[in-house]
Amino acid sequence: MKKTIILFLILNILTCFLKVNAQNDFTGNWNSSSSDFTLSIKQIKNKITGSHCSILQNGNRIDCATDERTIRGTIHGDSILVVFKSTYSMKSGTAVIKRINDAQIKWEITKKPVGEFYIPTTAILKKE
Repeated sequence: MKKTIILFLILNILTCFLKVNAQNDFTGNWNSSSSDFTLSIKQIKNKITGSHCSILQNGNRIDCATDERTIRGTIHGDSILVVFKSTYSMKSGTAVIKRINDAQIKWEITKKPVGEFYIPTTAILKKE
C-alpha cells in the first residue's frame, strides 16, 4: 500500500513538472494575423534562437531572414528578453516576447535599431 501511494505521488509530481515545462516552451513558428510578421523560435533550456520575417507597406519593405539566426534571447518566467537584428539595416535592437497563453505571444520592441527597420513595434502572434 505504501509503495502504491509513493508511486502515485511521484507520478503526480512528474506530471506537474512536465506541464510547467510544456507551458514555458516557446519553440515553434509564430504568426501575426494583423500583419505579415512571423517568428521561428527554437528553445534549448532557458535560451532561444531563431529568425524573423516581416513584410510591410504592401510588400514594399521586407525585413526577413529565413536561413539566418536574427534573434537570440534568454527566458525569464513567461517572457523572453531578446536581441534581434534587422536584415534591412543590419543593426540590432531589443524586444520582449511575453506569453499570453499556450497559443499566443506578444512581441514588443523595447529598443529600436539605429537606422531603418521594418519590424512591427508590437504584435500578437499565434502558434502554428
